[in-house]
Amino acid sequence: MTGVGSDAEREKTRLRREIRAALRRMPDAERRRAGATARERIVDLVDRSQARTVLAYLSDGLEVDLDPTIELLLDRGCTVAVPVVLEARGRMVPARITSLDPSAFARDRYDLRSPHLPLSLVDPATLDLILVPGVAFTTAGHRLGRGGGYYDRLLADLPGRVRRVGVCHAGQVVTSVPVEPHDAGVDDLVSV
Repeated sequence: MTGVGSDAEREKTRLRREIRAALRRMPDAERRRAGATARERIVDLVDRSQARTVLAYLSDGLEVDLDPTIELLLDRGCTVAVPVVLEARGRMVPARITSLDPSAFARDRYDLRSPHLPLSLVDPATLDLILVPGVAFTTAGHRLGRGGGYYDRLLADLPGRVRRVGVCHAGQVVTSVPVEPHDAGVDDLVSV
């Protein structure tokens, strides 16, 4: 590969490696605090935007744990969905969940929790707010994901009215990330 794209990809790879290594060193107590702090900030955003249908994510262990947030949103009567990767289509779809009971989930090919089949799909056009994980974010809303493009494709297909909120640990906020035309950003950032 030659050109700007290859330079951007090399920089993305470097940033991913560096930030994920720092996240692995984070103490468990700090992770728990981050999850609790994120819950407060996200619920405030949900209230202010009057969101009733939220796409959250199920943490990979390094990301901010949204389980406390999801539990509270479910208790408040919100419709909560989580992303499920459909390998055959190369896409991610929102699937509704009604609890975080471990028996309702299996591990997918990425070793992430995923709702058991059959899925109760949520039309992306009905989402009010999406909580977006990432490896790195800038305060301007640029996002560096894992590299599969699943969130980029999902975010590109959402109506403009859907509020896109990046969620990350404070150490994941950087001054810049390489941005290519297909990279989708976020409207707001919850950094804890």
